Amino acid sequence: MFETLLLLTIPTLSLMFVLLLPANIHAAVDNISFGGRPATPLWFRIPEQLVYIVVALFAALRTAPIAQAVRRIPVRAGESG
Repeated sequence: MFETLLLLTIPTLSLMFVLLLPANIHAAVDNISFGGRPATPLWFRIPEQLVYIVVALFAALRTAPIAQAVRRIPVRAGESG
């Protein structure tokens, strides 16, 4: 169960960052403020979003072997796992 959740969460997070990119571009272009603060400039927003995507994908690729290793750990009778 844990390994499945682990394998699904991080790629889904990467997908969310990709899908939020157009919204971030829209907010920067139209100067939409957030919490009363001015919008972050587009020249900063796009590279920052790309960093988030790359980090999430890197974590997804690094997590897959860990999840597979967790799956191989034997659980003895009477133990929860």
